[in-house]
Amino acid sequence: MYRNSFQIDHLMIGAADLAEGRRWLSEKMGAAPGSGGRHPGQGTVNALLGLSQDCYLEVIAPDPDQSKPRGLAQALEALSEPKLLTFAVRCAGFSHLVALLDRCGFDYTRQTMSRETPSGGDLSWELLFVQGHGFGQLMPFFIDWQDSAHPCTELVPVGHLKRLSVQVDQDVERYRTFISRLDLPLSLELGVPGLVAELETSSGPIQL
Repeated sequence: MYRNSFQIDHLMIGAADLAEGRRWLSEKMGAAPGSGGRHPGQGTVNALLGLSQDCYLEVIAPDPDQSKPRGLAQALEALSEPKLLTFAVRCAGFSHLVALLDRCGFDYTRQTMSRETPSGGDLSWELLFVQGHGFGQLMPFFIDWQDSAHPCTELVPVGHLKRLSVQVDQDVERYRTFISRLDLPLSLELGVPGLVAELETSSGPIQL
């Protein structure tokens, strides 16, 4: 389905309120993210902004129309301002990834999710979360869109992801050994934990 085995699929921007997150990203990018959809049973809702190379920006926030926030939704509710939280890596199937995780000494969990698109279609996908590490959300999660159309088919690109910079404060070589096998446009350093995305837009370069 995709030319590369692994590719950055989207960057996740967390917000306590979706409207606030959309305004924040619109000011940064000079373009407003469009409606995504609700994640039933997860307590979250999102909005999307397209980038080139089948990549996009996701603003995710608690959904006030779902039950009391828990898990990710509860953590999002506690954010004082929108911020870049983590990123998703796309792959077609998890068999190669699972073998790599085993070699690197990581555990994992899997989860199936779905949502309705603004055009009335259905999206379903499977996620894989890496376990057994101390990198928190600086460790990407993985997504297999299976037979669903990729969200970028309904998004107009407004920029290009040039590079993603990751700083970790422990086990940097363990992280590097794993992440280098994915062949992604990432730079990795030892330092204060954080994530910075460098993007090129029609208005010039920006950072998230």
